[in-house]
Formats: sequence, structure tokens, C-alpha cells
Amino acid sequence: MSQQDQTLHYFSSHADDWQSKATQSQYSVIDNRHAAVLEVIRRHGKVRRFLDVGCGTGQLAIAVAKLGIEAKGVDFAPGMIEKCQVNKSQARVEVDFQCGSVFECAFSSAAFDVISAQGFIEYISLEQLDQFLEICNSILTSGGALALG
Repeated sequence: MSQQDQTLHYFSSHADDWQSKATQSQYSVIDNRHAAVLEVIRRHGKVRRFLDVGCGTGQLAIAVAKLGIEAKGVDFAPGMIEKCQVNKSQARVEVDFQCGSVFECAFSSAAFDVISAQGFIEYISLEQLDQFLEICNSILTSGGALALG
């Protein structure tokens, strides 16, 4: 089983656990990651479009949408995207969530001002990291920011 298959299997079967982690009231690594990305957005200034790669259950993209920024999230685990849809409905915001691999998505050139990939790179190979950075370079606007963690 490839690393990608193992990762997909893990996240497909653990979406409920991640939902719980993302919404608990005590310290959360996920909340800390989100705060770091929101600080990147604040410092950047004029952010119109945002992409969250490996968006999990969608809370970061939802928080960004609440700031009036067009937000998109992509995750290759269907269970995560199902949680995203429920969460965005409950939050009453518009976010475009897409189920699929960032390596297979068709994004326009210079489409995003900020891209977040938190808790993502540890699940890909070094070759895929190079490919991912090339993708980000092509879809970030000039002066855009990549929040990689």
C-alpha cells in the first residue's frame, strides 16, 4: 500500500476524531495552526482568495470566509469533505470544498493570494513536496503567501 493510500485510509476512517479535535475547548494543535495562518492573512493585507490544502473538516476555510475572503478547501478524504459541508452549513458561510488530491486539481494561474498547507507535507514524499511547491508557485498571485506547516 502506497503512502498516499495509507494516508487516505487513515483520514477516511478518522474524520470523526479530527472533527472532535478541531472543536474541543482546550488547547488544540489545529487551533494553533489556524491562528498562525490567520496571522499570515492579517499581515498580508489584501487577501481576496484563499486555498486550504488538506482542509480537514474545514474550520480554517470557514474562518477565512467569515472575514469576507473567498475561500476554497481541498482534501482527498471524502469523510473530511462530508464534515466540511455540515460545518459550512452550520456556520452559514459560503466555502467551496472539493474532494480530491491537490496534485490532480485544476487551478488557474495566480488564483490565490494565500495558500495554507498545515499538517500536509508530512504525508507526502519529497518528490511530491517538490511538485506541490511548483503547483503553489504557479497558483499564487505575485506577492502571495504560502503558510506551510
